[in-house]
Amino acid sequence: MFFSKVGQDTTCPVCGIQGETSYHILRNCSLARQVWGLLTHAMFEDTYCSNNVLSWWQEVNSRIKIHEMELFVAVCWFLWNNINMTIFHDAPMDALELYSEASYYMDYFRNAQENIRTNPPPNTNKVVWSPPCGNWVKINFDAVIFGKERNMGCGIIVRDSKGSVLAALSKKIYGITDPEHAEAIAAGEAARFGYECGFNFVQMLGDAKLIINALNSSEENLSAIGGIIDDVKRIAHCFDSCTFQHIKRPGNEAAHGLAKFAYSLTEALVWMGEVPPVVMPSLLKDCNVFNQ
Repeated sequence: MFFSKVGQDTTCPVCGIQGETSYHILRNCSLARQVWGLLTHAMFEDTYCSNNVLSWWQEVNSRIKIHEMELFVAVCWFLWNNINMTIFHDAPMDALELYSEASYYMDYFRNAQENIRTNPPPNTNKVVWSPPCGNWVKINFDAVIFGKERNMGCGIIVRDSKGSVLAALSKKIYGITDPEHAEAIAAGEAARFGYECGFNFVQMLGDAKLIINALNSSEENLSAIGGIIDDVKRIAHCFDSCTFQHIKRPGNEAAHGLAKFAYSLTEALVWMGEVPPVVMPSLLKDCNVFNQ
């Protein structure tokens, strides 16, 4: 929030003591400690040696059972959402209320899963994110249309060869209702974001094949999005090297999650060197796959 200039006070709005980092909000804040204290001790131990969100999640994941991990993720989401409710709506929750809401959410989720278990979706080939090579970075981007509001959400996430998140963005853009237009705008936002962050060797990935094909084409684009495509190509020439690649939705879940998250925003959110909690499950899944 600081980087996107949504206020300049980086102090946690809940405890008012420490800096408002993802790790502090989810683990070290006084509210977080109270909530974790209501849960099994394995979810929150001072013996964890992690100092960032992703490594902490991986440690917890190695010590607890799957049904406990589901509740752990839900609690993290509600802790994060509580920050937004505190800042934008002045409606914070206390520890017991937050724990109860997360528990209710998980009960609802598990009941829904049980109802569809007898009719599972068809099996498809797995499509996963894979890390770039060497000093390259991968910039995944996606767009989501919020039809009733006539707005779009844009999600961007940048990762290196180790799978570490270098930067991420979630942004709402007003007045966009056409999916093709939205995906082209998201590509432009991703190119500008990568350039402003100072990356040199960039692989840009999106799940809209038409947009990726247009960006890779040497022919003049005379469609309604032609001007946007030309702008993206101009920005691409500012990098030492830049490629555009199509990836199916399952390999683009992190960017898609950030695009959907923009629905609740009034200003863009930027994370630098931090993991957006809202997409942590997608990132953990990606890490587990390419580390196998």
